[in-house]
Amino acid sequence: MKRIIVFLVIFGLSSSAESAPYEAIEAFFIKLFKGGGEEVANVADHSVATGSAKSLEHLPANTQAVVEPTPNLLSEPISKNAKDAEEYKALRVKAEKGDDKAMLKMAQMAIDNKVSNPGDPYYGYWLLQAVRAGNQNALGLFNTECTQHADKRKTDRWFDAGCQKNDGKTLYVGENISGVVSRYYTKPDMQLR
Repeated sequence: MKRIIVFLVIFGLSSSAESAPYEAIEAFFIKLFKGGGEEVANVADHSVATGSAKSLEHLPANTQAVVEPTPNLLSEPISKNAKDAEEYKALRVKAEKGDDKAMLKMAQMAIDNKVSNPGDPYYGYWLLQAVRAGNQNALGLFNTECTQHADKRKTDRWFDAGCQKNDGKTLYVGENISGVVSRYYTKPDMQLR
């Protein structure tokens, strides 16, 4: 049944493919399978009406964008004492509003192992956000963290991507770390028996 629907949608869009922007078509298919087709139709109509349409042959071949993960702001920080956890929560509220000093303080608490937050998407998240906000102290600390933690860069895609913008090196190797056995990824000679 889904194949028939997809065929009909593609056939319906093929007549206006030259005039509809790729973003509207992509959003249409995403919303179609999530059940929000009306919203996408409105976006497509608006983009065609405003003249912001592009021809499909001018679009890049690879349109798969990787989106950086965001923190879970509702997660509870873990700390040795309740005072640090409460301070971290208060700083998180400020950081959420764009306070780069709060971001730097949160990062420093994590680096000093005073607080660990399972809601942070990767190591150094708040430090990188402070750097992006233009905090010069954060930039120096971030460069130090990048040089001192090559091991974390090898296994953490996002931390390595942030460091790569500063030093130009890519250290992320993902699952291809020698000697690592995972129940999700095993080399042929490392099969569990």
